[in-house]
Amino acid sequence: MERLRKLFRWVTTPKELGEKLLDTNKVMDGLDVRALDTVGLAVMVSPGLARIDKTTVRVPGPLAKGLIINGAMLSATAAPDDKVNLSAGLAVFGSLPVYIAAEALDPTLPAAGKFAAYNVEVDSSGTVAINKGADADTQNACVFPALTAAKVMVGGFYVEQADPTIAQAEIIYTYRRFARDTQVSFDAADATNARIDLIVLGLDGSIHFVKGTAAATPVAPALPASHIELARVTVDANATTIAQAKISFANREQL
Repeated sequence: MERLRKLFRWVTTPKELGEKLLDTNKVMDGLDVRALDTVGLAVMVSPGLARIDKTTVRVPGPLAKGLIINGAMLSATAAPDDKVNLSAGLAVFGSLPVYIAAEALDPTLPAAGKFAAYNVEVDSSGTVAINKGADADTQNACVFPALTAAKVMVGGFYVEQADPTIAQAEIIYTYRRFARDTQVSFDAADATNARIDLIVLGLDGSIHFVKGTAAATPVAPALPASHIELARVTVDANATTIAQAKISFANREQL
């Protein structure tokens, strides 16, 4: 067997593979970087897990309630109606993973001629529920209800009683832009040239950017020690916002 292993050096045992994976700096789950097209030079980083210098880093840190780390996205149904689709996903409550099953959610409609806002929430058993806000005369007047204790928000949407079809535009928090997400803002763009900035995660769980140098052919700055690169962001000359197309994950080591 030893002779065979020496002959086929690329063959790795499950134990060796596991040790190699744990010793590699990589994003393990979540930590997606999303553009905020209307919020200036900023992006949003969702919670998740990474491995840095043989240490597992969780963002945010210790959880008081829970956190959705993957999937569980809301979307309009293929055949427009008053339902909204929830995809399968994963949440963590404390240190316990909780599976969220896919399902079609059917909200209770507001009163005749009214609008309402709804939260989709999940508890530590994986049970999904819809929490309806008070009826309002217009969509802009709708107020989302407070999050139920010991539950995590998956997303939210609006419903109009007179036209109960839920369109994709009426679904919000699709990428979970909640208080637990981290907004990263960039320095002002150069007037002449583009630059490349890095979004990085440190061992202490902090997320920040490393500013590149503006140039006719910009290159990414060096990665600081004991950090992992989450994304690269191209800040064009005179840019005032960051589009999703300017965010690259080319160097991201994700399982």
